[in-house]
Amino acid sequence: MKKLFLVLLISAIGLSGECHSLNPLDFGIREAKSGVERYEILKKCHTMAVEKGFDISYHGIDEIQIELPDAPESIPLPAYTDFQGVKLTVVNNSAKRFFLFKMSNEMSVIDVSAEDLDKGVFFSYKELKDKESLVVVEDLNIWSKRRGYDYHAMRKDVLIVKNGRSIHRPVYSYNTDATHMKVSYCKIDSGRKIVKNLRFNRPAGSKNKTFLLDISCQHNLEVSNISVTTPDDIIHDGDVGKRSF
Repeated sequence: MKKLFLVLLISAIGLSGECHSLNPLDFGIREAKSGVERYEILKKCHTMAVEKGFDISYHGIDEIQIELPDAPESIPLPAYTDFQGVKLTVVNNSAKRFFLFKMSNEMSVIDVSAEDLDKGVFFSYKELKDKESLVVVEDLNIWSKRRGYDYHAMRKDVLIVKNGRSIHRPVYSYNTDATHMKVSYCKIDSGRKIVKNLRFNRPAGSKNKTFLLDISCQHNLEVSNISVTTPDDIIHDGDVGKRSF
């Protein structure tokens, strides 16, 4: 079963400035003697790229087969990753389901008034008054029951705040007696982020599933030209985890 993802998200702002690029070939991927060793090389290459602010290119590589160790860690993604059409086969005999690649920001809880949320004005909050932030607002009371429905649905709004002012507003007011509000935020980079050109293959026989991407709390991200091949006997499948883009 093969799935093709062509996803364009948020606005497109061109990459600017000189940027260095790392390649798994520079870390000895061809000389590696096992799938686990190749996994460790990819993790080392990607971690260094994130730490130094470098791009990643898989230019010159046609195929890589890796095997996850007993206690795998997700491989971090820098702002720009071009897999250059490589076929990446992943064997997962570890004890857990696993996301191979990850791009995320940590959220922190912040005390914000419902009135300020409705207005979209946050100049009085030191965490939100400068640069750009992603703000997630949750109503901890069941939204659907308040509106007369029996099913269980919660309300959540995701806001982009730039220099103390939200570029959009919540759909409905949070300034009500029926609302029990939780607000979280993280600082974000509005520069364009790209993940593209990968053939991801999960062979039959793995003890556990490997999911491809776990992406959370990002802004201005493009994922394109990603294909996922899955054994036919895997059902209720999923490939990409997305939260709070």
